[in-house]
Amino acid sequence: MKTTITLSQIFRNCFRLQRSCFSAVFLMLFLLSASNSWAQIAQRGSSTTANITSATSAITINKPTGVVAGDLMIVSIVQIERDNENGGLSNVSSTGWTLIDGQIIQSLGTDDDDVAWHGTVLYRVADGTEGSSFAFSLPNSRADIAIGSIVAFSGVDVSGGVKADGTAGGPFDVDPSTLNVATSDGSTATATTLTTASANSAVIMLAMVNNDRSFSSWAATSPASLTQLYGNLIDNGEDASVGAAWAIKPSAGATGNGSVTLSGSARWGSILIALKPKAFYSKGSLAPQTAANWNTKRDGTGTNAVAGDFTSGNYFVIQNGHSMTTGAEWSVSGTNSRVWIESGGTLTATSAITLASATTFQIDNGGTYIHSNTSAPSSTIFGGTESFGASSNVRINNWQSNTTVITTGVTLPFGNLELNWTANTNNWQQAWTTTFTLCAGNFKVTSVGTGTLRLNANTPSPTITIGGNYTQTGGTVDFSSGTSLTVLNVGGDFIH
Repeated sequence: MKTTITLSQIFRNCFRLQRSCFSAVFLMLFLLSASNSWAQIAQRGSSTTANITSATSAITINKPTGVVAGDLMIVSIVQIERDNENGGLSNVSSTGWTLIDGQIIQSLGTDDDDVAWHGTVLYRVADGTEGSSFAFSLPNSRADIAIGSIVAFSGVDVSGGVKADGTAGGPFDVDPSTLNVATSDGSTATATTLTTASANSAVIMLAMVNNDRSFSSWAATSPASLTQLYGNLIDNGEDASVGAAWAIKPSAGATGNGSVTLSGSARWGSILIALKPKAFYSKGSLAPQTAANWNTKRDGTGTNAVAGDFTSGNYFVIQNGHSMTTGAEWSVSGTNSRVWIESGGTLTATSAITLASATTFQIDNGGTYIHSNTSAPSSTIFGGTESFGASSNVRINNWQSNTTVITTGVTLPFGNLELNWTANTNNWQQAWTTTFTLCAGNFKVTSVGTGTLRLNANTPSPTITIGGNYTQTGGTVDFSSGTSLTVLNVGGDFIH
């Protein structure tokens, strides 16, 4: 095919093609944003709390609002016994709840009127049959005072991780280990480091204190800061507090010790746990709209997705070596949902892929998306937020119409972008008028059919940055229209 670049006013000095070094500042900002994976796990509703101030057999705490089947709930409870000679405290329990850990925070002795504090942390996966509250048994009615709080999370892989004892089949990214309990009073509670196995795990720190203390400055090494989920206390002669904070850890690795500042010196027990994010992985070069073609484990030995998982805020990851092609429309939605093409993976949309506004479309470096349908891109594949690696690949083999602009609805820049719309027969109008970066990598024009790719239509003239090479092996590209002229900043080579 003949290669043509139309420069209608080049000899009147009205077109400028600028080859320049790509801005280092832009590259730094782009790489930082491209590597930032947004969290899938999210807090469900608000935390709940309750307390008792006299000896009884149970403490009842409401379920957080909005909890649905598949959500994970975590509770922390401190019991106080004022007369420790009667036998001592042990872990609370409740039907459907599983122990993470529980220990004595402090015991002042075993004589009459000696006081003891005991902390317990448990978890439960909601199944939709539980009521609006939970009664936690206080063993042998020993507790004279108790306080507890529940927090809930969505987006957790509740069976693809490990259980609290480290065996397979639970919600934790790694074994949560045990409570770190202070041996002397202090105003900083610390929790022992974890080494997470999955990107985007939720790191949660829980602290239980033997006094009425407030919490501040929750922190770890990675993530550096934690956001408080709750901080509740009881002041009834003998006091206690429970607190928790969390953050998403974007990459796997050590968290470093967790810490939180207490409003005064006290004894405490604290623990870090990491929740495994729920994700479904491609099982092969199959159709993505078929739920059974996705599995909770990379090797396909976990649980297959069901149709409802497409609308429930989940991750769908196309793995290296897998080339998935739609055979019918595929829709993904739900808070923090994500369609993710890993390096070496390919996703081809011969039928529309519709992503909700809450969905992220992520293409890693070396991953490829091929657009080959005529649906409106801004309300289908680019309906959410895009996160493209600098060397990711987007190729357009088919398009809605010659009046649909390539960048409409797209979180720019692309990584590498290739235009190969062989069926086009008209002027493909882009009508760009602003200064923007189209590609962090290369821009390639292979074909625009028998029509022309027109970069501009109106004044003011656009200034377009391409971080890598501009390559044209076919098609006609018009850089000027009337008095509007395109300025092209190319960081690499101009090849045609």
